[in-house]
Amino acid sequence: MSLVGLLLILLPTLITFGPNKISEIERAFGMRTSPQDPNFISKDKAD
Repeated sequence: MSLVGLLLILLPTLITFGPNKISEIERAFGMRTSPQDPNFISKDKAD
């Protein structure tokens, strides 16, 4: 599966769960939000 396809599937789910859930999912997958996002987490600061 392509990364774009994966994002298209995950995006509605992330929006539904909200910022806190997004952060949990991003940490779980080793991802991070964009610097413009108020919930931005850098890999350096992630636990």
